Amino acid sequence: MLSTIFKRHHLSVITYEEITSGFSMTQKYLLTTHEKQYILKIYPLATFERIQQQRSFLSQHQKNHVHCQLPIFYDTLEQWCYTISEYLAGKSLDRLLPCLSQEKQYELGMQAGQELQKIHLLACPNLHFNWYQARLRKYQQKKEQCAKLGLNFHQKTAIETFIDKHFHLLKESAVCFQHDDFHPQNLLYDNQKIIVLDFDSFDWGDPWEEFFKLPKYTVSVSQAFANGQLMGYFEGNIPQNFWKKYHLFVALNCYASQIGGYQSGNLASVQLRTKKIIQTHYFSNQPPQWFQQKPTS
Repeated sequence: MLSTIFKRHHLSVITYEEITSGFSMTQKYLLTTHEKQYILKIYPLATFERIQQQRSFLSQHQKNHVHCQLPIFYDTLEQWCYTISEYLAGKSLDRLLPCLSQEKQYELGMQAGQELQKIHLLACPNLHFNWYQARLRKYQQKKEQCAKLGLNFHQKTAIETFIDKHFHLLKESAVCFQHDDFHPQNLLYDNQKIIVLDFDSFDWGDPWEEFFKLPKYTVSVSQAFANGQLMGYFEGNIPQNFWKKYHLFVALNCYASQIGGYQSGNLASVQLRTKKIIQTHYFSNQPPQWFQQKPTS
């Protein structure tokens, strides 16, 4: 199949190697030609319509000055579809950040927050989409699935009480484009700017839902970056009602995390991470323990 793709797009590939890093189950390959390198991503055929939509949305993001990349080619082949993009030789932030000063980590977090803010400029094209009801169904389904699998986590009863008491906050949510996987591993630093990668999980919903990824993936890489991301996104002025909603999204994700851990055979470490997150959050309108407005040296 790979050779057919190469010939179709006149790519004189010298070598190719599979990319196994990251959390995605998508097949990825690094292609090397005499002139350039490319990234080939292969998906099930059923996702082709979504791939086409994603390309359209990426084009709109670029018009909004988001630093992101459009695929050069996308097509179908037998029971698969695929995209080919130019390889970017920058540094992934999950590897770069620990090598930088706290001040530089914070600065890059500010840049990342500004990119996320621009991503959220794209409003949902379906004006009749009832996101509140969709999010409620999603929570109920995840909760039921956890119960069927016998999955528990730290302070589960208290978390459910908090969710039930505060879910109404989502009734007035704005609905916009969500990257839905925004964290250092999907951010590249290249030529003095941050480039946002991997929009494959895109969705529509409350823009602030993106921030539950901070304690889940980002804080363990760089607390200063996480702080900077928030401050950059909100231009230094976090709204008074942000933290309660943020805690609600952190609480809601606890269920999906357990299911993901169970399915990947990684439940024990996921439950430890969930416990740490819960222990460092107040589930109120106060910021979590990891948050500081300015980086510490």
